[in-house]
Amino acid sequence: MPDQPWVALTLVTTGAPEDAPLEVAAVRFRSLEPEDTFERLVRPPFDLPHLTQRRTGLGPGDVADTPTLTEVHHDLVAFLGNDPIVGERPETVMERLTIGHLLLAPRCDLTALAALLLPSLVD
Repeated sequence: MPDQPWVALTLVTTGAPEDAPLEVAAVRFRSLEPEDTFERLVRPPFDLPHLTQRRTGLGPGDVADTPTLTEVHHDLVAFLGNDPIVGERPETVMERLTIGHLLLAPRCDLTALAALLLPSLVD
C-alpha cells in the first residue's frame, strides 16, 4: 500500500427538525495505520434537543463550554490539509461544516468505493 496519507472524516449532527453539527472527528492514516486524530464537540446554535440528548447521551452541560463551529474551523482545516478525504458523503459533510470551499483535497465517498471494490454487494 502506498505511503500517501489520507483522512477519514465524520460528522454527528443534532438531527431533525433543527439540525446542526454536534461533533466532528477525523483520523489521518498513513497506509492503514492511524497517525493522528482530531475530535471536537461543537456547541450548536440552539438548545440541545431532547431527542438528541437521548440519542447521543450528551446533555446541555456537555456542550455548554464547547467551541462553536466557527471557532473550530481553523484547527479542522489545518488538520485536514491537502490529504485525500474519505468518508460517507464527504462533499455533504464538508458543506455542512462550511469548509468545502477551503480545501482542494480529493474526496472519496465510501459508498462509491464499496461499490467499486465489492460490486456483488450493490443492488
